Amino acid sequence: LLPSYASRYISDFSQDELESAMYYDRLYYIPKNEGNCNPLVASTSKKLTKKYGIEKIETLEDLSRYIRMVEKENAKLYPVECYPSPGFWEFLATRDGYVLCDGYMVYRRDDPEMKLMPFEETEAFRNGALFLNSYPVNILNPTGELKAASYVRSYVWDAPPLSEGDSWLHWPLYLGIHLNNVPLGTWCFISSKSQHAKEILQLIDWLNTSPDSYLLLNYGFEGTDYTIEKGEIVPKTDWLTSWYLKKLSLPFKSEFRQMFPEKGSSTTSYNFNSYYGSSFPPHNGFSPSLDLRAELIKRNKAFLEMGNGRLSYGSFDINEFKDEMKRLDTQYILKKFQDELDQWRRNR
Repeated sequence: LLPSYASRYISDFSQDELESAMYYDRLYYIPKNEGNCNPLVASTSKKLTKKYGIEKIETLEDLSRYIRMVEKENAKLYPVECYPSPGFWEFLATRDGYVLCDGYMVYRRDDPEMKLMPFEETEAFRNGALFLNSYPVNILNPTGELKAASYVRSYVWDAPPLSEGDSWLHWPLYLGIHLNNVPLGTWCFISSKSQHAKEILQLIDWLNTSPDSYLLLNYGFEGTDYTIEKGEIVPKTDWLTSWYLKKLSLPFKSEFRQMFPEKGSSTTSYNFNSYYGSSFPPHNGFSPSLDLRAELIKRNKAFLEMGNGRLSYGSFDINEFKDEMKRLDTQYILKKFQDELDQWRRNR
């Protein structure tokens, strides 16, 4: 049905991308047009940033310099509130030259063989985990007396200012793009019993070919929710300006975002240093088998629980965690993952 009722949409996919959405030679979900995005944005106090003589924050080292100044001079401020989100791990892996895959397996981006290794065995993970463990989120403000002097989140977020006349500066650290075909993510399936499959595909095709639909579903009604001034979108409703929200929206084509840039602070989130690689990873088009995906879920769950638990509370022991990961059949998962990735490479 796709070629007949969503021809424009399906024409944007390479054969590799289509095959990654197939199971036994049949598409079993609507392939995704754009990748999932895990950005990373650091926010600092405008007054403190100026006071410490920090002109820009582009790296974790820049942010750490700001944090150290806060620790030295502001006992009543908590240096940073940083959640161990997927975007943070992606950022750490990428800045050390790795590509982070499903199940927290990595390979060197410049390695044509794509030799995988567990992320927890890298220095990138070790350094990031120690950083997060030094600033646990869940003991941030037990008495209501401390305010955070900076934030690291996967979206632009304005907390209440630290003092009168102050505001937040948003520094984009990383724009992380996942594979654009993740079948168990937030994407589109059509029931085999549906009586309206053709109409659903026609709607998806329209959503990806119409600038009007892009504006309507991302920003609302012109004049009520936003205006267009000199070719730029100026939102009127704060929650619609959330960059994170827009990245979770329907599969709009990227040229629509270029046609209608957003005016305001969140546009800074697009000015990413090219070093961090805002492109799809080299294994784009590859998708693990369902059996392997079930095994990778175990590792994903372990990282999630570790981040929400021990790291958030400052009680992390890296050697203990590495031993736990080994007990999750990591070597078996690694071999199976590598075999499937090698097979995909040979068949390209």
